[in-house]
Amino acid sequence: MKNLFAPNDIVIHKNGSEYKIIGRCTIESNLTDSYAYRDKHGQMWIRPVSEMEDGRFILKSDFK
Repeated sequence: MKNLFAPNDIVIHKNGSEYKIIGRCTIESNLTDSYAYRDKHGQMWIRPVSEMEDGRFILKSDFK
């Protein structure tokens, strides 16, 4: 499985918010492959890979 994002990558959500990728993880209750990431305030979030890689997040280096 190839990861679109790697730990420590900075990604930008389509709403303009920036996040730092922590890494890949699995949601225990349903075994969904996911990404863990952190916002600028230190809040940690988890989102399924399918949502992280559907275009709503891009690498900061790719932001134009």
